[in-house]
Amino acid sequence: MALLSMIGYVVLLLVISAVHTHRRKRYDASEEFLIADRRLSGGMSALSIVASFIGGGTILTNTALIFKYGYYALPYMCGLPMGMLFFMLIAPKLQEQAHGEKWLTLYDFFQSRYGTLSKHLVAVTQIISIALIVSVALIGGAKMLQILAGYSYVTSVFLMAGIVGTYLVISGFSAVVKTDMIQAGFIIVLFGGLLGFTALYPVPEITYEQMNFQDMSITVCILMTVITLLYMFGAEDLFQRVYATKNKKALKKSLWIAWALYLFFYICLMYSVFTFKALYPQLQGDMAFLESIKLLIPPYYQWIASIAVMSVLLSTIDTFVFNGVLNINKLVMDIRGSSADHKTLTRRTRWGVPLFLLVVVGVSLFIQSVVHTTFIYAVFISCNAFIVILSFLFPKMDKWYAVSILVTNGVLLLGMAATLGLSEKLVVVPFGAVIIGCLAAFIVKKTALRKMAKARG
Repeated sequence: MALLSMIGYVVLLLVISAVHTHRRKRYDASEEFLIADRRLSGGMSALSIVASFIGGGTILTNTALIFKYGYYALPYMCGLPMGMLFFMLIAPKLQEQAHGEKWLTLYDFFQSRYGTLSKHLVAVTQIISIALIVSVALIGGAKMLQILAGYSYVTSVFLMAGIVGTYLVISGFSAVVKTDMIQAGFIIVLFGGLLGFTALYPVPEITYEQMNFQDMSITVCILMTVITLLYMFGAEDLFQRVYATKNKKALKKSLWIAWALYLFFYICLMYSVFTFKALYPQLQGDMAFLESIKLLIPPYYQWIASIAVMSVLLSTIDTFVFNGVLNINKLVMDIRGSSADHKTLTRRTRWGVPLFLLVVVGVSLFIQSVVHTTFIYAVFISCNAFIVILSFLFPKMDKWYAVSILVTNGVLLLGMAATLGLSEKLVVVPFGAVIIGCLAAFIVKKTALRKMAKARG
């Protein structure tokens, strides 16, 4: 039943993409393919934001952290909804510039603000980050199919990639938005249902100490919370929805709806996971959440859980695959000095999707760890977020500060990963990158100015 339900769901997504493409084929739909004609309504944009964000990485990483650290993970969970409130302060300005300058990706913002060098550095980090987050979703989706449908891990990875690749090649970003509406609906159903089910489910008497939680360093807890507050300022998927929303009124509506749904999602998630931990205190790791669903939900309802969880995972994969391919094509065309017109971008993005997915499939087969991959992704995204925030706080900040922070972040990440391994301790990297990078840029600029003054004197 679970297998047939997932097949039916996939067919529905493909039909939606095909019908939408047939309706649009009468005219040049390049802008539609790339950015949905910049005509998204507030409601559609909100559902797309929620579906793109609440994906495999979000659910599996957050639940793994709660299963491991208990109450220490709660500030981290609260940071993301709060971060959306702060992001609302700059979103209208971003949208105004994006519509005026025809931005498509996050690094278009960096090009406009800091020039070509910083843009290229951001493009490279975004491509790496996007590949990592797609890998997280593929890993989670494959393990979900293992648990709920009995497929092998390798088969499941290729199956998830094939589904997304098919409807993205058909309709591009427009397909992402259309399918996001359905996926967001399943996300709401899944977590609303989980909240109700776990609230009514009989839980044994068990103390917090008996749940086998581990302690987390207070410093790491604070830094992780700050990173979640900043996350929205470096999120490629959120920037793209801001660009695609039709006007400021619709944008404001979309962000408030998205914030309310985020808050609902995290309340449901936290309550459900603590209930699961009380029921199954021995569970821990990436797949503890899915294993709990498998153990708790009666077999005749697991087909609903299968569709809902698959929807959650696909919503991340399609968004970031499209963004990754678009970033790669814009970067290559820019380096070659060729014009990045929308027709050429549409053609190259459409045929770049399968190639990008093959690379991500390779990463997913090699790593097979959700949490570790997410830590690296968070370091890249939070560094970009710092620069975006600093650009609004300090209008005179120039490209050398941005470049110094980006380079320092990469060096520190490689150094810490090599010496300390992949863990939550990597959260210190973007903070160190901002301090060291700004200091280095300040010293270099002061030295250059002194040399120029002496030369003139």
